[in-house]
Amino acid sequence: MSAIDNAGFCIFLCLVAGCALAVQATVNGAGGMKVPGQIVPWVTFFGGMVVCFIIWIGESKGAKNLDYKQQLGDSPWYAWIGGLCGAFYVFVITYMIPRRGVGICIALSVVAQMVMGMLVDHFHFMGNAEREYTVYRGISTIGFAAGVVLIMFY
Repeated sequence: MSAIDNAGFCIFLCLVAGCALAVQATVNGAGGMKVPGQIVPWVTFFGGMVVCFIIWIGESKGAKNLDYKQQLGDSPWYAWIGGLCGAFYVFVITYMIPRRGVGICIALSVVAQMVMGMLVDHFHFMGNAEREYTVYRGISTIGFAAGVVLIMFY
């Protein structure tokens, strides 16, 4: 069994990724206060591209014997919009953090991610496994949203 099959490790990894997203937003917001905001996402995405390239080379063992035409051709249309969503997020966060603060911006984006994630699960968008939006999930969504309102006003 690999580490990625361990539920505890996956939870830990998601928590670390969430922390990294908050740090990234903070850094982007700080950069947006010092330089024109449109430059910060370019730097962010260039750095991310370099890291992704290194990981890709490592995982593909130098990209030998891969049939890219077949793999890319079999991808559904929505597999290509992730970068657009990421770019939109980075631009908005870079612009909003200096104006509204890190806590509020992150809290709002996390509640939006949670609601959208549950909608994706419930309606099994894009081939994801269906997971019903239950009353308990609804109650937890309301509680989470109420927490965000408290963060915004206090």
